[in-house]
Amino acid sequence: MNAVRGAEITMTTTVRKAGMTLAPLAPFRFVTTAAEAPAAAGAYVLAIDLSRPAVVRIGSASATLGPGRYLYCGSAKGPGGLRARLARHM
Repeated sequence: MNAVRGAEITMTTTVRKAGMTLAPLAPFRFVTTAAEAPAAAGAYVLAIDLSRPAVVRIGSASATLGPGRYLYCGSAKGPGGLRARLARHM
C-alpha cells in the first residue's frame, strides 16, 4: 500500500443526512512516521499491508492475520496526542 507523504486533503462541502447538517471535515494528512504526526489529540487510521501472515497478540489472546490490506481506526486523547499514540503502533 502506497502512502502519500505530506499530502493534505480538505473537505469543503457539508454533508446532509437524515435531516441533519454535519460540519465540513477538518483537513487531514498522511504521515509515514510518528514524528510527522501532531502532538495534539485526534483520530487516526493505520493502513497495514501484510505480504505474509502475522500473529497479533493482545494480552494473552492471539490471532493470525492472513496476507492482505487492513485498516485500524483509533483515537489519541492522552498526553502526547497522535504522535505518542502512533509511536506505539509504528
